[in-house]
Amino acid sequence: MPSNERHLVVSADTPLPSYSSPPVVEVVVGVAFRPIPQLTVVDLSAFWSEKLKDHFPKVQQQPPYVPPVEAFGGPSLALPMVMPMAVPYPRLWFLTNDEQELVQVQRDYFACNWRKVNPASEYGRWPGRRKALVQWFEEFASFVKGSGFGELDITQCELTYIDHVPTSDVGGKGHDGLDRIVRLAGLSDSRLLGAIEQATLFASYVIPDDSGRPLGRLHVDVQPGYRREDNAPIYVLSFTSRGQPDGPGFEGALRFLDRGRVWSVTAFADLTTDVMQKHWGRHD
Repeated sequence: MPSNERHLVVSADTPLPSYSSPPVVEVVVGVAFRPIPQLTVVDLSAFWSEKLKDHFPKVQQQPPYVPPVEAFGGPSLALPMVMPMAVPYPRLWFLTNDEQELVQVQRDYFACNWRKVNPASEYGRWPGRRKALVQWFEEFASFVKGSGFGELDITQCELTYIDHVPTSDVGGKGHDGLDRIVRLAGLSDSRLLGAIEQATLFASYVIPDDSGRPLGRLHVDVQPGYRREDNAPIYVLSFTSRGQPDGPGFEGALRFLDRGRVWSVTAFADLTTDVMQKHWGRHD
């Protein structure tokens, strides 16, 4: 990350590179909060029935999500949260009819997803994702308070972008060609070894606040995979910004998420190659 980017005062309107055809297939934006042990599946079902059913008519039950905690000064980069209850509790998904958008809720986590279900679907961009979180989280917070469970105490924020890049876009036949998608330091074709068959990459960056104090981390993960609809070889690029709110309350959470968006989009622009930037139609 360029040094002059590290201490920007960011907002939802911070100008960033954009793309006419970005490879993004999913965006998850959410918050973790102190567990509410009394919040049962019955309560979550009532929340859905009262507040979400018209917009999200479908319901699915999923295993609980345990978001890692970004710790500083210890031996581990990401420590799992301690489960507050001995008995696992479910996470509920509430989905639109086309399943392109969903809200996921459990006793200590709330998130909104956008997914590219139809290959022709266009990504709704950050303002829409932010607006969805604000709308549905405020409905949830109001429901929780009105049901006598008190105020939600947000402890961590999380924003993930997932991109699918077919290797055929760079002339690959399998999982070769990663060096033409991502700028690889020291990983290139070898006279002895030949072309890289496939690779996995992981990197993390500390996200500071305006004073330089660590707030969280940006995790970049690159994995080989296959596209579900046609089994074509792809690379899956994930950019996850995770950390503590940048100030009190939900507004502090939104400030961190705005900052995480700047870091994720900047990392995407810095780490992918000029060839792919052109292919995706970059415009600043």
